[in-house]
Amino acid sequence: MKDLRSSDPYQEFSRQLEMICARQGMYTGDHKIASLAIYMDGMFHGMDICGLFSYSDWRDWIYKRFPNNKGCGWGEVLVMNLGSESEAIKNLLAIEKRQASGEDCR
Repeated sequence: MKDLRSSDPYQEFSRQLEMICARQGMYTGDHKIASLAIYMDGMFHGMDICGLFSYSDWRDWIYKRFPNNKGCGWGEVLVMNLGSESEAIKNLLAIEKRQASGEDCR
């Protein structure tokens, strides 16, 4: 098991996300944004507990970037704002890179 404390957790998160998006069915069992969000939420939660990654930073950035969220989870917010599950999944890596770079959410 890799010790994330010795590496940049945001880079590690990005690397994991790239692997998951490339073969989502292998990780989540299907190609739905809800399944991907559940998987990622678990990963975020584990990293957050260890003090390596702030889950609320990601979630809050999504909610601010896409204010039309009606109290939905971040996966559903992406679907509502990008038009479909496939578009949300397809754009997830680009969205994560924008958030990780510190881009203003507006």
